[in-house]
Amino acid sequence: MLHLYSADQVGPLAAALAEVLVDPLPDPMTSEWIAVPTVGMRRWLALELARSLGASPGSGDGIAANIEFTFPGALRQSILDAGRDEVVADPWEVDHIVWAVLDVLHAGRTDDRLGPLTTLPEGATWYGRARRLADLFDRYAVRRPGLVLQWSAGHDVDALGRHLTPHECWQPHLWRLTRERIGEPSPPERLPGLLEALRAGALPLDLPARLAVFGVTTLPNGTPFIEL
Repeated sequence: MLHLYSADQVGPLAAALAEVLVDPLPDPMTSEWIAVPTVGMRRWLALELARSLGASPGSGDGIAANIEFTFPGALRQSILDAGRDEVVADPWEVDHIVWAVLDVLHAGRTDDRLGPLTTLPEGATWYGRARRLADLFDRYAVRRPGLVLQWSAGHDVDALGRHLTPHECWQPHLWRLTRERIGEPSPPERLPGLLEALRAGALPLDLPARLAVFGVTTLPNGTPFIEL
């Protein structure tokens, strides 16, 4: 069951979370799993929870222990990792995507569909360009998975589903060439099947029975994150 708490300040949210955490998990050795948007929020929340958890009445001398603070994307990544062979590196990690993009750029010098990518400005490097594009594709996979699925299906559209103009179509074309070069489905392509396996109890995943996402103003990849 999903419980949603909202407030215009984080203080009341921390108090509400502390009330939830007072009820321990069935296994006392299992860590609580709390996702936060920033490192600063993680530090503040740990101190704030220690004012309540295990504290003497009115003293604020408690302790926040056995809590795994992470970021919201870690839940998505844990499911993607559970569906892979542990000894095989994920080729869709951004540090690996960059080399696939670089190969595509070198092979596509005469590909008119790559538009502005066929030439390099003075002072720039092909690796620098490939790295920036790899970062862009990685962000699309996390925050615009629907867009990536549309490109995978051969549709040259933007994030709102509108058809791109010819001079904008280099992005989906480059993405499909990179997908072909990598030779494995991208995370947005894999995730729906992994979620079905998770629902069916067929995906081995070591997570606690209770998860919390704290202090976020936006959800990474929107509705798909709620499904997750």
